[in-house]
Amino acid sequence: MRQLKLQWEGELEIHYLIKEKYAVVLNNNPHIARIHTFNSSVAECYADLNSVGIDYILDLQSNLRSALVKKRLKALSFTVKKRNFAKYLWIKWGVKSSIGHIVERYRETASAFNIQEDGKGLEFHLGQNDHYDVGQDAFVSVVLGATHLGKKADAEHWTEWLKKVPLPLVLLGGASEQSLAQEISKSVACLNLCGQLTIGQSASVIEQSKVVIAGDTGLMHIAAAFHKNIISLWGCTRPSLGMSPWLPGEKSVTIEPLNRKNQPCSKLGNHCKYGWEKKCMHQITSTQILDALTAMVFDHQTEP
Repeated sequence: MRQLKLQWEGELEIHYLIKEKYAVVLNNNPHIARIHTFNSSVAECYADLNSVGIDYILDLQSNLRSALVKKRLKALSFTVKKRNFAKYLWIKWGVKSSIGHIVERYRETASAFNIQEDGKGLEFHLGQNDHYDVGQDAFVSVVLGATHLGKKADAEHWTEWLKKVPLPLVLLGGASEQSLAQEISKSVACLNLCGQLTIGQSASVIEQSKVVIAGDTGLMHIAAAFHKNIISLWGCTRPSLGMSPWLPGEKSVTIEPLNRKNQPCSKLGNHCKYGWEKKCMHQITSTQILDALTAMVFDHQTEP
């Protein structure tokens, strides 16, 4: 949105169509003139969008829903390349071809308008009520949540990974991570904020962090937007699918499971070819995490 708004030749007004529950990530974006939201069907927004008079559509979903929008509005449209066949070949048969990062592919939908990569990374804009005072310095934010089982670790593994971390820990996640966080808190000294914060407040905590440890999740991308040093943990999904942190802190590290192929098990993390009892996420070790954290925080060159 920033690249569109600042590089467009002439006057531009950006409208964004999105499901209501996801609009929170855009609510404070200064480059968007208006956000149109729907709950169950995009038809809820047709009258409103028609009254606006849309000139161009950038379709960042490329699915049936967005196809219906394009057909209804009849504006000149440009559609993201999802590269699903390339992903299928990589996941199913181990044949790797060019997938590209999702951020690059999003920007390429506007290539007809000569929109160029500006190198400034992602954006997340905090609102006036989003600030949350953690009350301590130099802490590590640990993001527990993930949509699918292949991106999640259990309490036993999180406890093993975190118990030797030499910095204060703050646990972040939604209501569905509360029981997991409580179990971890029994063995690991930490501030448990799971289920207590809004997305904006969680983003505020991340902004204050020294390091962020996260799986393949939305808060990982918010951490990248703040250019935080991220230790990103990958299980059944892998960075090669194009969803790694985009331009995070320069010391950021991606950690993949030991003794497993770098080939993903699934696109979304909803399947593990090794079985859930031996799933990829649990093949990550505390040594991998501690070594990455040490390199980020404690490795300094001695001045002569």
